[in-house]
Amino acid sequence: MTTANDSSAHVKVTIIVPVLNARSTIRHAIDSVRRLKTNQMELIVLDGGSTDGTLDVLGECLDVIDILHSQLDKGLYDAMNKGVSLAHGTWCLFLGADDILLDGFSVAVDALSARTCNYYANVRLISNGTLYNKRYSYFKLIRSNLPHQAVFYLVDDLRKNPFDLQYRYLADYAANLLLFARGRFSYLNCVVALYNDETGLSSTRRDDVFKRDKAMLVSRSGWRFAPVYCAVRRMGALLFGSRP
Repeated sequence: MTTANDSSAHVKVTIIVPVLNARSTIRHAIDSVRRLKTNQMELIVLDGGSTDGTLDVLGECLDVIDILHSQLDKGLYDAMNKGVSLAHGTWCLFLGADDILLDGFSVAVDALSARTCNYYANVRLISNGTLYNKRYSYFKLIRSNLPHQAVFYLVDDLRKNPFDLQYRYLADYAANLLLFARGRFSYLNCVVALYNDETGLSSTRRDDVFKRDKAMLVSRSGWRFAPVYCAVRRMGALLFGSRP
């Protein structure tokens, strides 16, 4: 099932919300979009076949949802790829069904300018109010991922290189490692979302396939210090066993 409004004109940013059985939180996420939405933005919601009444809530929010797509999928990143395929914006941002947009989102949207650049900002963690994670270098990215709730991806970049579904919980991390090394990210010093780090999938689940391939992804990225990183990682594995 797909429900769509005419939202293609003048769209700068597409907000994509993948959701599955999130009746208790999805209205709060949608309401945070409603509060900030302008004609430069569109909202796409991808429901993966909810059975808990989530669709009933979404049906009450069609005034702000531009495209509602409900269909069984192959997981989070399959839904995100579908959202990208439907997007009309130059950039897209992925908001969790239990996350909240903050006023800094509007500041970030106004700052988006270079149409060859992905942008990232900050989120605030719901668990303790900490600001996460400020400006990144590639070395910092290797140690911790960018929060996708604060990344404005070029839609064209993700259409050419969709999220790899073999990485069940960290496909965005795999994409970031490749895109960041190629100089395709710029930092915006604002806080765009309240991120639920207590129950979010990437915060609470292990991705063993990504763990296995991380050094390979860094090596493929073209980062000039990749050979040193990979050598140190191999040495650490020999001395201390496997590492994340």
